[in-house]
Amino acid sequence: MNQNKNKPDWVIISIVAIVITSLTGMCMSEYISYLSTKQKNETIREAIEKNWSIENIQGLLNSTKNEN
Repeated sequence: MNQNKNKPDWVIISIVAIVITSLTGMCMSEYISYLSTKQKNETIREAIEKNWSIENIQGLLNSTKNEN
C-alpha cells in the first residue's frame, strides 16, 4: 500500500522538475539573447564614436553575425 501512496509524489516531483528545467532553459536563452543584443549595441555605439561609415559598421555587424 505504501508504494501506491508514494507514486503520485514522484509524478508531482517529476513534473515540477520538468517545469523548473524548462523555465531555467528559457531564462538562460533570453539572457544570452540580451547579452548578444547588448554587445551589438555597444559595438555600434563605439563605431559611431570613432566616426566609422555606415558601410564599415554594417560590415562589422555582418562579420560578427557570420561568426555566431
